[in-house]
Amino acid sequence: MVPMLVFILGMTQHEAQGTYLAMMIPPLAAFSAYNYWKAGHINWTYAFILMITFAIGSFAGSYIANYYISGKTLKQIFGIIMLITGLKLILTKG
Repeated sequence: MVPMLVFILGMTQHEAQGTYLAMMIPPLAAFSAYNYWKAGHINWTYAFILMITFAIGSFAGSYIANYYISGKTLKQIFGIIMLITGLKLILTKG
């Protein structure tokens, strides 16, 4: 979705990543977790620990990305991660 926001809608890399993250909150977090909770598949102790560490990491990462990394560098980092992920998908059996 981030590449589409950049190439089709003309957003900056920062704007595309921020928009994507804001869009993901309701469908991923609330609705999906509700179904897992109903089925009894949530370990609340681990969920709480992971929530705290994820909140700290995501705040720190987004702060660094917004104030210390240029749009060009952010786009390059994102592209490298996508390339590595794509190669892993292509080369992994199963």
